[in-house]
Amino acid sequence: MSLNRLFYVVFLLVTLPVRGFGQKVPVAPSMMLDIGGTDGTVSGSILKLDGQGNTYVTGYFIDRKNTIDFDPSADVATLGINNRGFIAKYSTTGALVWVKSFAGVGNGLDIDRNGNITVIGERPSTKPRPNNINIYTDAFIMHFANNGNVLWERIVESGSKDIPIDTNRILKYLDLQTGYKVASDDAGNLVAAYKFGG
Repeated sequence: MSLNRLFYVVFLLVTLPVRGFGQKVPVAPSMMLDIGGTDGTVSGSILKLDGQGNTYVTGYFIDRKNTIDFDPSADVATLGINNRGFIAKYSTTGALVWVKSFAGVGNGLDIDRNGNITVIGERPSTKPRPNNINIYTDAFIMHFANNGNVLWERIVESGSKDIPIDTNRILKYLDLQTGYKVASDDAGNLVAAYKFGG
């Protein structure tokens, strides 16, 4: 496939779903290229639009020197030296409205009819498990007001019992709870999809 044809196919895949549902592209694609910094990584998991054309993106970032800038303008918005999840809101012109960090990784995102935001994902378990080398992760779901303030949070913990340490086993045992997708209905109820493993 020629480079021109490949570009055309990618262009169609990007623009058809947006135009097909009557939504407008709120920001120039280059805006997302202006987010980042040196000695760090920003990885977006999912991007959504609200009814007013604002853009929301969630994922995670690794910032070793407090240089990751989430503001595509000349202003600077960093979240400190961290390895955390984030949720950011951008206006229809691509200006940063707000950005918040949280423990874990955001995998799914929903904006309800009132403009409230829900993020679903996973994070390392904070439950103390002394002398256990196995890996535990908890699923979480967080509900934010439109201004970025947390309204509530729920955790789906990994197993309540320690997995025994097996010295003959090469790999660690995994007890992983992961939140993947979330969606709201017209009444504001949420439906969440999780994966349970281990």
